[in-house]
Amino acid sequence: MWRTTLVFKEATRQSVLAKQTSNGLDTRTCGSIRCTYHLNTQGGFVSGPGGFAGIAWSDGMQLGIRMFGGPRAGGGGLFVIGPSSSARVWGPLWLGGSLLVGAAGQSGDGTVTPESPYQDTSGQGLRPGMSQSLGVAFGASAEVSFAVMERPTTSLRIQLMPLFLVGSNGSALSLPFGLAYRWN
Repeated sequence: MWRTTLVFKEATRQSVLAKQTSNGLDTRTCGSIRCTYHLNTQGGFVSGPGGFAGIAWSDGMQLGIRMFGGPRAGGGGLFVIGPSSSARVWGPLWLGGSLLVGAAGQSGDGTVTPESPYQDTSGQGLRPGMSQSLGVAFGASAEVSFAVMERPTTSLRIQLMPLFLVGSNGSALSLPFGLAYRWN
């Protein structure tokens, strides 16, 4: 889920739009009339490394710094870092949380809809490349991990880490999951 300000190529603002009048065609550009811009995204996933560096406060409590980042399928990416803690809740189940600072963005093609009664006269539709960024964003994440293999000094875990970011240009929600390997 993304909500933010779009950045688009200047050529889109200069695309010729027209409306029929009794005197012929009245042509304008998106630079002179109101146009609505929409980035066409079908969601996407971020694939990249994550990490946790810290100390074992006790056998069941770890404090440290967490980071996660990578490119987004379809264009853009995500990077976050911040203080984190996780605790053993029961047997192999761990829960935790992090406070995050980072950046996120996405890119792709978009659509432009001019205000009525103007319309695209090129017959090709206005589908410019667009991108959006949160700018510097702050947020939080939760951690749910399940140890599938534990040794005295290491563990292999299945991990889910939903995160939410809010920046000056919007907000983003991501649901990272994967395998985690921890050295204790």
